[in-house]
Amino acid sequence: MKLRQKLTHLASQNMRRVCFYLFPLFLNLVLYCNLTPSPSLAPRTPRFSFDLPGVLRFLLALLLIFIGYVLLTILTRRPWLAALGLSVPLYVISMVDYYKYYALGTRISLDDVIMVFSLHDLWTPQGAAGNGMFFSPLLLVTFPLLCLYIHFLRVLRVGDAVRFHGRRVICGALAMWCLLTFSTNSLAYQIFDPQLQAYSVVPSSRSNAPRLTSIDCLIGSVYYDEFTDERATEDNVQRLLSAYEPQAGTGVRPDILVVMSESYFDLRRVDGLEVDDSLYQNFRRMQSQGCYGRVVVPAFGGGTASSEFEVLSGTSNAALQGTRSPYAGISSWDTLPSFREYFGNEGYDCTYVHPFKGSFYNRANAFAAMGFDRVLFQEDLTVPVEEYSRDIHISDATLTQQLIALLEEETDDPQFIWATSMQNHSPYVTMEENDPWLIDAPEGVLSEGELDGLRAYAVGIRDTDQALGQLLDYIDSREKPTALLFFGDHQPLLEGYKKLNGIETDTLYEDLSNLTTDYAIYTNYQAPLTSIDGSDTRRTDRPFSACYLMDVYLTALGMPKDSYLSFLDDAFRHLPVYSLLITQEEGEKKDVRRCRDALDILSYDRAMGEHYSSQIQ
Repeated sequence: MKLRQKLTHLASQNMRRVCFYLFPLFLNLVLYCNLTPSPSLAPRTPRFSFDLPGVLRFLLALLLIFIGYVLLTILTRRPWLAALGLSVPLYVISMVDYYKYYALGTRISLDDVIMVFSLHDLWTPQGAAGNGMFFSPLLLVTFPLLCLYIHFLRVLRVGDAVRFHGRRVICGALAMWCLLTFSTNSLAYQIFDPQLQAYSVVPSSRSNAPRLTSIDCLIGSVYYDEFTDERATEDNVQRLLSAYEPQAGTGVRPDILVVMSESYFDLRRVDGLEVDDSLYQNFRRMQSQGCYGRVVVPAFGGGTASSEFEVLSGTSNAALQGTRSPYAGISSWDTLPSFREYFGNEGYDCTYVHPFKGSFYNRANAFAAMGFDRVLFQEDLTVPVEEYSRDIHISDATLTQQLIALLEEETDDPQFIWATSMQNHSPYVTMEENDPWLIDAPEGVLSEGELDGLRAYAVGIRDTDQALGQLLDYIDSREKPTALLFFGDHQPLLEGYKKLNGIETDTLYEDLSNLTTDYAIYTNYQAPLTSIDGSDTRRTDRPFSACYLMDVYLTALGMPKDSYLSFLDDAFRHLPVYSLLITQEEGEKKDVRRCRDALDILSYDRAMGEHYSSQIQ
């Protein structure tokens, strides 16, 4: 009888130990399953993929989960509590990763985890139907199974069967291993090489990218942007720029405005959509009196900072390996070259305005590092914030009043003002009872939520156009020469648009039409309005990468150019589009290769290197 009791007790103990040690494996499988796509979202992405590198990535992720599980168990002395504390953040991260990939075509990164504290300012559950806030159907299976496993850990009192002798030693050793691994890049590169090699193709959003879990992406994102271009030496940078002479301007120094409008996009490009003419009447006014065209941005549906930095710095996002976080790791005391330096050298007062939190995308530190004379975030606005019931963000009408207030200030020097708006950020869900229906879609194609998202977005665009009209009226009323560049940072995240245009997530970045937004240049004085190639045509028929946009703007205004801007002229002619998966080339192959290599080197130098190029006029 006693032997039987001992055997029963031993079997119970062994079962509880097995239950304890199998949990990390179970959790890793859950995270893998949560990223399995629905065929309707990504028809070209394999449901499951097993190869040697994939197995190694799985085992490394399992090792990290096991270490975290053991550490939390030692600290809490309750395995079920450790499992809960580890599962909740990782499970939520996998849900966000699924949404981000199948809605935006990108994967989660460590910076996304940091920005989760701003999620309540950017998203509401109402947007689920119209803006792609969907989740894996496997959540209906994995979530209850995970809850059940954690419940068993608690009910079976697994902690009674697991004893760690020398808790402090084990805890210290595991913590030291993690610290050394993640703080020593050379060691991390060796240990996590399978993750880093696989993640190298994730920012390019290739359709044949390997299957990665959220843990793989988080590890890869930590080290992906930490690369070195050994070609970016002082001698090489000087040699590259010495081939380009500065160019004189017309001598006119206007007040110069740039408005990067959140998700601004021409809905007339949506197949089968009927659009009211009133939506873009003031933008058409800019086009009829100034220059216009389309610019290729590095992001779709999100990633505003990537577009912002590419335009403001004149550096290629593709040359920086497609980074989605150009401001990550920047401190306020760092130096971050941008066109702020150019305008400062020309005697301009430089102001940056963004009616949102300065902590988002680390902008407060980044724009301090750029050296702007004034930086205004939502708490710094000097005009009353008008109530705007259609959006959870500060309206473009308020932003316009802020820009007018800045231009009204009496200053001896001309002003350069960059504004990044927030109105029309997803989700697009709010309409008032008296709002008109400004678009019509084919019947029976879109769901009610998808159609509502398009209609709400159209109303927001109409309001943006009205605010733009107020700004243009004010510019026209000024005696002082004033210029405005207005463009969209990326296309909107609208599932209805993606469905009508047949946009597939896993090939999203392989089609240039998904990456272009409209721009227009407007002045209240007789500016040259010439193009880089010397023609006087006001429309640029071919799209070009965002890194050239400020050069195009300054050329149209007849502003002087330093050596770097003269180089951008040359690159614009031979390599007009330089995106991660798409390039468009003009002229001899040797000239294209020369410009691409130079753009890679100079972009790295300005954004991540020693900034030699910013010291050359």
